[in-house]
Amino acid sequence: MEKFHYKLTVTEVDDDGEEIQRKHNVVLPKFDNIPFGIIRKNRSLPQHEQFFALLEAVVRPEDLPVIDQTPQKAMTELMEAWQKDSGVGLGESSES
Repeated sequence: MEKFHYKLTVTEVDDDGEEIQRKHNVVLPKFDNIPFGIIRKNRSLPQHEQFFALLEAVVRPEDLPVIDQTPQKAMTELMEAWQKDSGVGLGESSES
């Protein structure tokens, strides 16, 4: 199954109290490879909860602690890149 790879920058504090930044490669399935059952089960959730339920269902266990430490802005960028990679746009209106 084809995967989407995204590098998150994580800030950590070393033993000397110095902030260090490291890259972490988050791996997610391509949007069009997400099992339909996950989408079906999440459809009745409020819209703001659907993303979190989807992410928790498809993220690798080793990526979740990194995601939990990631600032919201960086997660928004990850989500946008994930959607763009698969040609998916969420929340767009077709009204003119």
